[in-house]
Amino acid sequence: MSIDLDLFIAAESSLSETASELQNALNVPFEPSQDGTGSSAFKALRNGVTLTLMVHDLETDRNLDFENYRYQLAFQFPDTRESAKEYAIEVFDVLSEKTSCRLLLSEDVQVELLRRT
Repeated sequence: MSIDLDLFIAAESSLSETASELQNALNVPFEPSQDGTGSSAFKALRNGVTLTLMVHDLETDRNLDFENYRYQLAFQFPDTRESAKEYAIEVFDVLSEKTSCRLLLSEDVQVELLRRT
């Protein structure tokens, strides 16, 4: 069973500047890419997991105020990793420590797991 985890990032900087900030914090290169819709994105490979940074178009849903978070960092796991949630929490913790961005980690874009304001 696959798990859908996304980290939403509130940053005032551009997409490329935010990718650079994440690159420095996570110590992995983010390369320009296109997402499935042809929009700009940045991708990185970290410990076998593909990270895709992009602008999202989600609207606020109950207590998940997506509209206040400009970017989405999607995790693409190579399999149905048992440790997917732990991995996403580790990335959340590193970014909390090394960036000034507000963060929101969600599961299935419906359940809030962690938030840093």
